[in-house]
Amino acid sequence: DSQEENQKQSSTNPQTKPQSNGGKAKPKRPYFNGHKGYGKFQQYSNGIVVPQMDAHSTIVYALYRQLSYYFSADNLSKDVYLVGQMDKDRYVSVDLIASFPKIKTLTATLTHPREELLSAMARCPNFELDPSGLKVRPYLRAATLVLRDIPSDMEEDAVQKIIDGVPEIKELEKDGYSWTLRLVNGEACLDAVLNLAKKTWKGKPIRVRQVQSPAFSAFPGANQPVLGQGG
Repeated sequence: DSQEENQKQSSTNPQTKPQSNGGKAKPKRPYFNGHKGYGKFQQYSNGIVVPQMDAHSTIVYALYRQLSYYFSADNLSKDVYLVGQMDKDRYVSVDLIASFPKIKTLTATLTHPREELLSAMARCPNFELDPSGLKVRPYLRAATLVLRDIPSDMEEDAVQKIIDGVPEIKELEKDGYSWTLRLVNGEACLDAVLNLAKKTWKGKPIRVRQVQSPAFSAFPGANQPVLGQGG
């Protein structure tokens, strides 16, 4: 978590074609929304296809992923420090994000670190960059949250007590081994994340995960830290 630091040619997803090896279909190449220039792709033994990137693009990609993680529902539900730095409109300073050790490490070798940082922020689907370029706030597009640590065998009345005070809930339902919270829109989803971040269950923060379509991501692997959680 950031609390520790501040005290701490794009693919068009072509049709699959049969291979001569056992008639298996080739895995589809991922579609990179609005990010061109990768050209060649590399396929791993597990079937995952990723772009081959030069050193600069690799850093930019890693920067994007780290930024996406900071403002993910997963991190916001437990990052007390970052949430505590938000103003009444939920903005935090770009300088604050730039000061995080992992961001400093990633931008250290860039010729124009500030410009590259702002460019990465502008591409993050869960970032809303102020027109001044001085502050940024989370923007959650999807409206479904998984209550990660609340078991599905808990009585619904007990779960209702946990989420008491969370506004604009459409539905609460069991989903596999956990409970799922459906809200009216992305803004209500952010309200719920920040509301639940103030609560605890069994002495621990109530962690959540946002259910979101991969189509929202400008890069694959978004919302996952690249160098370990937070930082």
